[in-house]
Amino acid sequence: MKLLIVSPQPEHPPLDAFRVFRALAEELSMRGHTVDYFVEPDPEPREITFSNNVIPDRVFGRGLQLATRLQSSCKRRKYDFLLTAASLGWCLSTFRHWFLCPHTQVLAWHGGTDALPNPSVQPDPSTVNHASNAKQTQWGERLTRWAEKKALETLDGHFYSTTEAPIQVLANHPEVRQHTLFYLPNGVANHYYYPERHQAQARLDLPLRLLTLGSWVHVNASLIDAFIRLHGQYPQLRLSAIQPGMPMEKLLNYFPSAVQTSVSVLPDLTESERVAAYRQHDIYLQTGVNVSGVPLSLLEGMASAMPVVADDSPGVRDILTHYENGLIIPREDSTALEQSVTHLLENPDLYRNLGENAYDYVSRYYTWRQVSDIFEAKLFQLQEARAKTAD
Repeated sequence: MKLLIVSPQPEHPPLDAFRVFRALAEELSMRGHTVDYFVEPDPEPREITFSNNVIPDRVFGRGLQLATRLQSSCKRRKYDFLLTAASLGWCLSTFRHWFLCPHTQVLAWHGGTDALPNPSVQPDPSTVNHASNAKQTQWGERLTRWAEKKALETLDGHFYSTTEAPIQVLANHPEVRQHTLFYLPNGVANHYYYPERHQAQARLDLPLRLLTLGSWVHVNASLIDAFIRLHGQYPQLRLSAIQPGMPMEKLLNYFPSAVQTSVSVLPDLTESERVAAYRQHDIYLQTGVNVSGVPLSLLEGMASAMPVVADDSPGVRDILTHYENGLIIPREDSTALEQSVTHLLENPDLYRNLGENAYDYVSRYYTWRQVSDIFEAKLFQLQEARAKTAD
């Protein structure tokens, strides 16, 4: 089969869409499929102005721009499938008669339930960014929801990284065709697996290093508060944050001066540097970030045999069992985070068991080869259904 993957994000780790698409492309290529890849070249977020309103470029402007740029290639190469993000895919699917060959099926990848169009949820007028006022933001969010709803109605398949997402889609949109909704978990690249961690480390030695990844656009208050208190108990404790684009000075301003020397930022890591970061730290924290899919960083931390502590969410519940292969805590609960880390520090057997169980679990179920088996099977299923419809 011939597949075109269009990434709405540039080749700039740790952005999950790019990394998921790259892994699927590599696996399918090794299986003899023809896979072409189109990556957005501009790493900077952009907005365009239309009718005196600011429109989120990812929804309207970029979708039309991509459709136009891909038009001749799609018709010439005659792809069987086109995979992209839902917010971009609606355009290609809606205007497929202009841009695509008739048999091309347009598929959407969703990070989780964060982009699910729920008609009961109204735009939040307080979400104002530097480039728009509240009224413009509301209008842009309505357009975003319209585009996502349009994607549900027109795309040939939707892949979600949580088991809960398709259920929520059907609950909010009973008119959606159930056979177009699929669960596709995220995976872990082989070079992240580190079973040697506990062979080389017989016991917990200070200083211990905590690692986290996520957006600090909205201050991660629970993690900051928890680490300040933890640092008071364990002065040798260290915290590293993988946060591309976050200046060290800005992050340190959130901490008192006595704690700042124990906090560091790891910006814009290459793939090999990212692997090294997991191996050089001891506990992974997935907290304070509003994720609804399965974060690649959480899977990678588990693959490196680290014990993990994660805020409760649908994606987290899909892979973590509390006290079996990780610790799940209430969202934005700094006390629970502090207690969980303290529990790990004071119980070496629990620390070791959770790390080993995490490694065993993801190595058994979440390699990209296994994920690609699921993805390939769904593509064949869609291809067979299209052939029956054509007959």
